Amino acid sequence: MALVVALAGRRPFANRVKLTALLLLAVALTLGTNVLAGSLNLVVAACAFAGLISAQRLLSTPDAATDGRSTCPAC
Repeated sequence: MALVVALAGRRPFANRVKLTALLLLAVALTLGTNVLAGSLNLVVAACAFAGLISAQRLLSTPDAATDGRSTCPAC
């Protein structure tokens, strides 16, 4: 679904970078807690988190902060 929205040219997370980062952190803590409690398999949790990270990157504006690249030509 995130792919379709991104291909349509819509970026709903463009102005909400910090909010989406906090939500991803909350999801990571929830998944980690479920893994430690034994109610969720580690592989399933890792795949779920990878899918959420991918969706977040698709729905954010592509810039140096999102891609983790520096804009410095010498870097």
